[in-house]
Amino acid sequence: MWLVIFPIVIAGLGEFTKMGSALLIMAIVGGLILFSVYGYIAEIKGNAQIAYLIDDVPAHLFILYFLAFWEKKKL
Repeated sequence: MWLVIFPIVIAGLGEFTKMGSALLIMAIVGGLILFSVYGYIAEIKGNAQIAYLIDDVPAHLFILYFLAFWEKKKL
């Protein structure tokens, strides 16, 4: 499946192809790390909802911050 998704995602990025492919790989690895931490917290706390709040809410806040300041900082 990734053999198809990867070229479709980076197609047409031009000079940003290296950055786009790096971000795609980081997203894949980041998803693995977040789900591992989520499972660990859910086992310790015994509650999947609390694990979601502890693990995923800060990640989503970071994404919102990044999107809000994308144009201002020209990242």
